[in-house]
Order: sequence, then C-alpha cells, then structure tokens
Amino acid sequence: MPCSRAQHGNPWHPFDKEILRLAAELNRTVVVYGSPEAQAVTRGKLTAAEAAPAAVAADRVTYNLSSGGRVIQGRGDLVSDAKDGVVDLAQVTRPPCPWRCAR
Repeated sequence: MPCSRAQHGNPWHPFDKEILRLAAELNRTVVVYGSPEAQAVTRGKLTAAEAAPAAVAADRVTYNLSSGGRVIQGRGDLVSDAKDGVVDLAQVTRPPCPWRCAR
C-alpha cells in the first residue's frame, strides 16, 4: 500500500500551495444537507480539512479527487450524493433562508 508524502517525511511540495488553494475552493462547493446531526458531521469533515497540515491536506485532496471526484468522503454533500444517486433532489426540502428572517 502506498504511503503519503507526509508519512515519508516530505511534508511540502512546490505544488502544494496551489493544491491547497484549489482545495479551499472545492470545500466551498459542498452543499451540506440532512438532519442537524448529519450536517454537523459534514461540517466537521470540512473543519478538519481546513485545519490539516499542508502535506496532509494535499494528500487528502489528491485521494478524494482520484477516488471518484468527491470533495469529502462519505455522505453529506448534496451535490455528490445526488450525482451518485444516493438522494433524490426532488425529495430534499429547502430550509428557510436565514437572511430573510432578519427582515
């Protein structure tokens, strides 16, 4: 089984900065949905990804994109789950928009 660069003591690569920038952009495309508990799990995945050291984050992005093009693993991203046929978009209810409540 191949090991990550971080495990081999090579924590930084010249392309990592660009990979991390693109990873942050991809993370912003995640549409969190489901029960409050499921949403908390998905947000936890995104928070952990943002807090990861650079080499780990770069390895994570590389793995996710090479394993089906997902931004996060598991369930919780409405875009990926709809693409994979896990959820029917017609069955997803839209939560009220918080900015409208403030008016």
